[in-house]
Amino acid sequence: KTWLKIDFNDPSHPVLTVDVDTSAQLTKEMLPWLKGYGITLPFYQTRGVTTVKLAIAVALNHIHVSAKGYFKTDEATFNFSNTDIDVNNVLVNLKDTDVDIQNLNASLLDNAINAELKGKINPVKQTGKFDIALKRVHFENDGNVFEMDPQYTPLNFSYLIKPNKDRLTIPKSYWLFNQSPITINPVHAP
Repeated sequence: KTWLKIDFNDPSHPVLTVDVDTSAQLTKEMLPWLKGYGITLPFYQTRGVTTVKLAIAVALNHIHVSAKGYFKTDEATFNFSNTDIDVNNVLVNLKDTDVDIQNLNASLLDNAINAELKGKINPVKQTGKFDIALKRVHFENDGNVFEMDPQYTPLNFSYLIKPNKDRLTIPKSYWLFNQSPITINPVHAP
């Protein structure tokens, strides 16, 4: 359901309001439309349905856009940088260009990697922070097994986004290669 309203009660400040209440899929074809509103997203949806509850107000006298709402999906697949990521229990709130990821469980490479993600991002300002709890890493190849040491899960780390200087901070971590322990010192990049 979508409602459209133009309010001319104050002729010097007319406002166009769009209320969206629907279930949809954020397809690749929708990205240029969002970019027209100054929102550039590095992902799109390839499977599943997302519940969208969104109110957009446009002040017509000076084209100021404000938005408020949420996006929710129980189970879906998103393509991020040409990698399919399966997600479930996703709840994302939006206020103007501030995106607040309240909950997101993700897995990729046939569940070889599994993580929980929470965080905030403003794609217009190119700022944000993601807190990630890596719950599973398990790769098998030619009889060799590389995995997180289950005694030390989850591995909690942060990804900080700033214009021209993102930063990844990973604490000391513990791994197993064919059941032999490997310790990796903290990583800060760049």
